[in-house]
Amino acid sequence: MGPIKIGFYTAPKHTLPHPETHIENPERLEAMYRHVKEHALVDGVVEEMLTSAREASREEIGWVHGYYDQLVDRVQQACMKEDSYLCVADDGDPDGCTYAVESSVTDAKRAAGVVLDLVDCVCGSEEPTTKAMACVRPPGHHATESTSLGFCIFNSVAIAVRYAMKKYDGIERVLLVDFDLHNGNGTAEIFWESSDVCVVDIHEKTQVYEPPEFVPNDANAVGGGKGHGYTVNVPLEHASGHHSVVRVMEEIVKPVAERIKPNLVMVSAGFDGHRDDPFGMLCMVEETYEYLGGFLSSIADTYCDGKILFVLEGGYNPDALGKSVVATLQGVVSQTPAAHSGPPPSAGDLQSDSIIDTVKRIHGIGNS
Repeated sequence: MGPIKIGFYTAPKHTLPHPETHIENPERLEAMYRHVKEHALVDGVVEEMLTSAREASREEIGWVHGYYDQLVDRVQQACMKEDSYLCVADDGDPDGCTYAVESSVTDAKRAAGVVLDLVDCVCGSEEPTTKAMACVRPPGHHATESTSLGFCIFNSVAIAVRYAMKKYDGIERVLLVDFDLHNGNGTAEIFWESSDVCVVDIHEKTQVYEPPEFVPNDANAVGGGKGHGYTVNVPLEHASGHHSVVRVMEEIVKPVAERIKPNLVMVSAGFDGHRDDPFGMLCMVEETYEYLGGFLSSIADTYCDGKILFVLEGGYNPDALGKSVVATLQGVVSQTPAAHSGPPPSAGDLQSDSIIDTVKRIHGIGNS
């Protein structure tokens, strides 16, 4: 296995007039870039760092979202004054609103463009084991078909899945794994009735965006229509960590991958489940992310000639984010999942054991 390709887009202008007032700000990507440059590049983990990309087109965004023109108009109207911005969604949320400044739509299109360029690297490469990671902002997995949401302007992962399936004849089944702290409600909604995209979402059990306006994220939420059974939600108890992640990967993701035999693995890689993240709701550590990188890479090798693309979502402690991304990259390249190198099971992990067993039963996995 050779080095991984990585793409960066820091979106330095996508920020509030006082960046320190919002946790989704350019410092996240700046810290990550430093960590990757200082560690992963030096160690030969990263082959290539792409720092510029095309913008995703209006048509490509339209494959997923129906609000592009409306958003452009709203941002233009709101940002006519200096230092002004638009609260697109989540007004009054104590964690911060989903904001847009004058450059935000372009920044979100460029973030998606990095992801699409890396899809081409992964799916169009003559190398059979090309792997990649997109370190971009703003994030995407909360954005639904009808609205930006949860710091997310456009859903880059969902756009990339549609792009890969439209452009490459061999991409007929996609396994999309989301290990962000929060449920990727936007991604779940977009593929809710799809039988060619299986979404496995491991998250802390809190329902941030409530039904019926948004799709549910409990274990019984399994998709609808032709997509029934193709959404796999694993809502972990508060303070769960490494032990639960290993169980989910080994006992749920592995058999699901065997069942669907994907042609491409996409990963919504959120790092706000780290124990040092300001959200403080899960207890993952660097060893957890190294394990995830290695495990998911091995799944891609088994079923789709190594085709895997990680796309950054959350992660709001800049130092922990940088270290966790480097650990993930090291796992991808070494392909030695460190299943037993993390901390011992926490009280949250022990409570999550029964949830994991329930998910297995709902989806007919194993004997639990």
